Amino acid sequence: MSKNLINLYLFNNTLSGHIPSSIEAPNLQDVDLSKNSLTGPIPEDFGKLQNLMGLSLFWNQLSGEIPANISFVPTLETFKVFSNQLSGVLPPEFGLHSELRRFEGALIGVVASNNNLIGKVPKSLGSCRSLITIQLTNNRFTGEIPSGIWTSPGMVWVMLGGNSFSGTLPSKLGSNWSRIEISDNKFAGPIPAGLSSSLLKLLVFKASNNLFSVEIPVKLTSLPSISILSPDGNQLLGQLPHHVVSWKSLIALNLSGNHLSGTIPKAIGSLPSLIFLDLSENQFSGEIPHEFSHFVPNTFILSSNNLFGEIPPAFEKWELELSFLNNPNLCAYIPVLKSCRRSKASNSSNLSTNEMVMIISFSLTASLIIVFLIFFMAQKHHPRRRDQAGNYVETWKMASFQKIDFTESNILSSLAQSSSNLIGSGGSGKVYCVVINHSGEVVVAVKWISNNRKLGRQNQLEKQFAAEVQILGMIRHSCYEEGKGGFSK
Repeated sequence: MSKNLINLYLFNNTLSGHIPSSIEAPNLQDVDLSKNSLTGPIPEDFGKLQNLMGLSLFWNQLSGEIPANISFVPTLETFKVFSNQLSGVLPPEFGLHSELRRFEGALIGVVASNNNLIGKVPKSLGSCRSLITIQLTNNRFTGEIPSGIWTSPGMVWVMLGGNSFSGTLPSKLGSNWSRIEISDNKFAGPIPAGLSSSLLKLLVFKASNNLFSVEIPVKLTSLPSISILSPDGNQLLGQLPHHVVSWKSLIALNLSGNHLSGTIPKAIGSLPSLIFLDLSENQFSGEIPHEFSHFVPNTFILSSNNLFGEIPPAFEKWELELSFLNNPNLCAYIPVLKSCRRSKASNSSNLSTNEMVMIISFSLTASLIIVFLIFFMAQKHHPRRRDQAGNYVETWKMASFQKIDFTESNILSSLAQSSSNLIGSGGSGKVYCVVINHSGEVVVAVKWISNNRKLGRQNQLEKQFAAEVQILGMIRHSCYEEGKGGFSK
């Protein structure tokens, strides 16, 4: 290797084997060996290159620890070692001896990305004011992030997902942040309301599967540039803000797997750019706002909530069938949910045609039953019979005051309206003495009620008849002595 070599670009080839441990080009400023199949450790001689500005070794199969002396190179600006098999800790001196402008370590193994790096993020990185990005996803890092990283004025990207980082987010961050990815860690506490005032350029906020709690602040809806907001899988609770200040650029909103409750804000259904919405596995209640009919997102999931009512017609599509499951009181005209009993064309407050038919039929049936009962009661209280010519005639009514063994036919065969057997008269008619059998052993008094009286007085006449029979029962007469009773006609 020439001692005068300044730049070495061998990226995206099929190089394999180890990087030479001895590097005899002291003037090297930029080395890019990425996208090959290199193995073995990173040579410590890279730490001896005092003019080195960029070292790119990503997308190889390098292993072992990062040499600590690399952090002492005063001119180092870019260090990229992601997607290898590195292990150990980050050198604690990173950033103290150089204006490190770019550090990308997507590391696999213990707590961050694509390496097996462990331990804590060096505090020295929090003091490096020229940092632009830190990417330590999919490793095994632990502990808290140095506060200086959050507030660094030049910081743009932080990708820390897939570790075991803990702690809380500060109330304010640097003003140039565009991407924060901290999913799959142990961050806790509230999502600070102050983020909205400092993150005017923030495009992506991914904080899935942490321990964030408390309510979502209203100020979070004022992020003017946010396009992806995903704090799903946390412990957020309370109601969503019903007023959205500025989410006009929001493309994806994922709040699933929290403890959010209340109704779904109508304002979410009016977001102009939204194409992904997941509110599943919460405790939302109420109806789906009809404002949601104005947009049809590619992904729309409201399953496992307490929603009720009818799904807006715009979402009654087979590709969205699974989006509404586990809402017992939600209905739609799609197979996987219970069918709505209301008509699609009618408002939710109007009855369907089937319901109207059932109500009318029930009303008519009830009316007929009532009419029949009235007729039956009238017939019962005003009994009639037919004569030989088929005409209705008044029936006899017997008031019995003791046990008797004769019937109406016995009375009719012996009754004769003549003065010979007339024994008295009253307000309702005359009383006759009638012999029941030929031997003359049974004699009864018969009250003949006049037929020329109005039917409307029938009840009054019957009361008079009953009173007269009681009086007759106290009179000494041959007719009354033989058999006390009475017939009226």
